[in-house]
Amino acid sequence: MKTVCLTIIAILLQSLSVSVQSQQAKIIDLYERIFTDSFPVGEYNATFDIPRNYQLSFPIAVRHDTECSYKVKVLIEKDGNKIENEMNFFSILPVTVEGNTQGSMINVPGGSFPESWTPYLVRKAPFQILEALMPVSNNHIFTVSPDITAGTLIRIDWPEGCIPGTYNGRVEIEFVENNLAPVVLPFTVHLHKTSVKRENFIDCAHWLSYFPEDLCRNGSTVQWWGEEHWQLLEQAAKRLYDDGNNMMFTPLCGGDHPLIQTYYKNGNLRFDYSLFDKWITSFSNIGFRYFAGSHLRSLTFNTKIIDESTNTTKTILQVSPNTGCFLEKFLKDLYSHLVEQGWENKFLMHVIDEPSYPRYLDEYKHYQGMVNRFMPGIKTIDATNSSPQQFSPMVDFQVYNLNGIIRNKNGEVKSRIESGRPVWLYNTTSPFPPYPNRHLDRYLPENRLWPLLALKYNASGYLFWAVNTYRGVPDEYATSLGPLPDGTQKHCPGDAWFYYRVTNGLIGSMRMLSFKEGLIDVALLKELSEVYPDKTKEQLDKLIWPQIEEGQDRPWKDYPYIADDVQRGYELISSNYHHNRKETLEMLDQIKQ
Repeated sequence: MKTVCLTIIAILLQSLSVSVQSQQAKIIDLYERIFTDSFPVGEYNATFDIPRNYQLSFPIAVRHDTECSYKVKVLIEKDGNKIENEMNFFSILPVTVEGNTQGSMINVPGGSFPESWTPYLVRKAPFQILEALMPVSNNHIFTVSPDITAGTLIRIDWPEGCIPGTYNGRVEIEFVENNLAPVVLPFTVHLHKTSVKRENFIDCAHWLSYFPEDLCRNGSTVQWWGEEHWQLLEQAAKRLYDDGNNMMFTPLCGGDHPLIQTYYKNGNLRFDYSLFDKWITSFSNIGFRYFAGSHLRSLTFNTKIIDESTNTTKTILQVSPNTGCFLEKFLKDLYSHLVEQGWENKFLMHVIDEPSYPRYLDEYKHYQGMVNRFMPGIKTIDATNSSPQQFSPMVDFQVYNLNGIIRNKNGEVKSRIESGRPVWLYNTTSPFPPYPNRHLDRYLPENRLWPLLALKYNASGYLFWAVNTYRGVPDEYATSLGPLPDGTQKHCPGDAWFYYRVTNGLIGSMRMLSFKEGLIDVALLKELSEVYPDKTKEQLDKLIWPQIEEGQDRPWKDYPYIADDVQRGYELISSNYHHNRKETLEMLDQIKQ
C-alpha cells in the first residue's frame, strides 16, 4: 500500500513538473528587452529602491505552450497593513524590427552592419520585441499565444505622502482557463525619504507632429483644427508632459494648415492668431513652460497667403511683389502679439535646422539678424552639428550632438556656460556604436543615459526631433524603418517615433519610459550636488566612463566606424543603474536626517 501511494505521488509530482515547465511567468528588469520568441533567462531580484513622488514601473513576462488567458492582481502591505496605492496596467505590445542600424541614412530591411557593432545591438534583425505600452483596465484579461512571450507592465504610484520604509508586495497571476495553477511573484519596495522634484529635470523637447494622421490610426478622417483634432493634440501633449517634456515645438504660418493664417487685402497683411492662442493656452495649462516657433527659413518657401479680394491662395517667397518683405512684417506682428499676451518670456525661435558650414552661414546670420531686429529679447534655439563653433556666436540656445559637445567641452561649450548662454544636447540617427543611441535595436539603458550625458556635460536641456513622425508608414508595429519624404527606407529602426498610434490617440513605449527614468536620475543627482557636488560627479562617472570621449575628434565623414578601436564608454548593465540610484537615495537620506 505504501509503495502504491508513493507511486501515485511520484506520478502527480511528475505531472506538476511538466505543467510548471510549460508555464513560465516572472518579474523582469525594466531594462531587459523581451523578445516574443524566447523567455528571459536568469533570475531577477525584484527589490526596488525608489524615491517618493515617483511611479514605480516593472514588467512581467508570461509564456505558455498553449493559448491561455490571465489576470493580474497586485497586493502591497507594510507592517501588516494593506496599502492602497494607485496602480495602472499596460499590455506591452510587440513591434517588428526588420532591419538593424546600418548607418545614418542607409538603413534597409535586413542588410549588414560592421561586425564591431554587434556587442552594441540587442539582436540581429529581423526580430520582434515588446515595446508599445497599451493602457488597460485593472481587471483586464491578457492573452498568451502558444509559445509567444507576452508582457504586462505594472505601474504603482508612490506619492509625496507615503511613509518611507520597507513594503512587501506580490503579483498574483490568475489563469482564467486550462486549470493552470496561479503564480505568485513577490517583490520588495524600499521607499526612501527623498522626493522627486520635477523642477530639477533638465529642460526637454521631443518634437510632436501635429498632423492628424500622426496623432491616431484613423487620423486621415480627422478634420484639421476641429474638436477631435484638438482632443488628440491635448492627449499627446499630456503624454509628452508626463514623460518629462516642458518645451513644445510650435508651428507658425507655414504649410497647408497653418497655426497662424495670413491674409492679404488692399496692400495690407493680416494675421489670425486664434489657433495660435489656443495652442499656447492649452499647452501652458498642461504644464509646458516654453514654446519654440518653427524654423524661420522654412517660412520663406511654404507660407500660403489668402488674398481676400479674390479669395485665392498663393504660396510666397520671402520677397513678394504684393507683400514686400513678408518675414519682416510677420515677425514684427508676431512679436507685438506675444508682448500683448505676456508670452514673450516663454517663446523662442528656431532659425535653420542643423545648418551646415559654410553653406548656411550667411543665411543664418541674415535670419538671426531679423529675429534680433524685429523680435527684441526673443531667444533662438537650434541644433548645430556641422562646425558648431561657427554658429555659436549667433545661437542663444545652442543644441550640440554628442560628438560636438564632447569635442568642444573645454572650448566654446565651457565659455558659453560660464557666460550664461545655455547649451543643450541632442541625437538622432547618429551617433553609431560604440556610442549610445535610442534605436529599437539598441539596449534600453541607453535611453536612460541621455539625460545623464546632458548633466555630465553641463547641458541644461535635451532635444529630439521626432516623437511621432511616421512619414507614411502604414503600421509602425509592423515596420521599424521609417522612410524619408521621398519614400526610401533610410531612418534607423524606430528613430522617428517613440509613441505608437492607436484608434484614439498615442501610447507610450519602453524606450520613452527608460528616458524618463534618466530625467529622474538627473533630478536626484542635482539635489545631491547642492550638498555634495563631488559625490554627484562620482555617481555620473560610474555610468559614463572616460572611454566615451576617445575617438570623438573623428570627422563625421568617417562614420560609420568600421574598426573597433574605441571601447564602450558607458554602462549597459541595468543592475548598475539600479545600484547607482540606490546609492544616491541613501546619500540623500543621510542629508535629510
